[in-house]
Amino acid sequence: MKRRDFLAGAFATTTVLPHLAAGQTSNVQSSFDRGTVTGSGLKFRFVCPALREKVHIYVIGDTHIGDDDERGKPFEQYSARMAAAYNKFDRHANLAKAVKQATEKKIDFVALVGDIISYPSHSGTEYIRQTMDGGGVPWAYVSGNHDWHYEGEKGPQTELRARWAEKRLKPLYQGENPLMFAKVVKGLRLLFIDDSIYQILPEQLDFLKRELARGEPKILLMHVPLYTPGRGITLGSPDWGWDTDRNWQIERRERWSKDGCGETTKEFCHLALTAPNMLGVFTGHHHRQEMDNVRGLTQLVTPGHFSAPTAFLDLTFG
Repeated sequence: MKRRDFLAGAFATTTVLPHLAAGQTSNVQSSFDRGTVTGSGLKFRFVCPALREKVHIYVIGDTHIGDDDERGKPFEQYSARMAAAYNKFDRHANLAKAVKQATEKKIDFVALVGDIISYPSHSGTEYIRQTMDGGGVPWAYVSGNHDWHYEGEKGPQTELRARWAEKRLKPLYQGENPLMFAKVVKGLRLLFIDDSIYQILPEQLDFLKRELARGEPKILLMHVPLYTPGRGITLGSPDWGWDTDRNWQIERRERWSKDGCGETTKEFCHLALTAPNMLGVFTGHHHRQEMDNVRGLTQLVTPGHFSAPTAFLDLTFG
């Protein structure tokens, strides 16, 4: 697929106002200057006065590597559907080429924002770790809804996520907490939070509050986009729940809650969208490039990296 063909029709932009809770305000002083955002294609520059050095980052999501070996045979009943998905694309080469480019261009950091593998296979996890380490560029990973999911395996999603994060995905976290962690790159704080079950846990909300209180410029990296009015079912959507879950049978998983989106998730989304020192939110999941502007805050969704080696966000800050 040619880059210009990929981009044509793939970029959707909306300018919206956040779904605000009455009386809620940010704890960070509103005098923080986010600066400006300019962009073309998949490249964006965030000019923030608080950053003294230029920070160059790649954001890659949804590579969907779905290979396996003999160790995966006992799990074939759970991996069969996703093992057959996206096979017309050379996903291994796409990741390898992106890492090679990051190395050659001396990129400061590579962020992997989930669904890098299609299920938690030994070989998939090993390929990602070896490929990323081989590039010599600092990197970090947060899970998507497929990375830890063996379709048809019984149990609550919180438990299944925790199980496979420990048993298979652990090497990708490089010692970090799979649910939430921060990296600092030349004064920019990168917040990685796992929202792959469409809900935020109390400890994740507490983490975000602590990070926002620090005051430094930061960005948020997750798999599922934050809800903004006019969007469909995303993190914090008022319509999320039992009646809007269209894929639970196909994905053979526990159906979404009858109680809808929890208050913890709503508060998390509000804080992330309204914090003055949050420069941007960067996610995957939708397999197409999208953009929201929420009162000066930019949210970008990276295209599905399975489709082309250059299908990722190229971001410069400072």
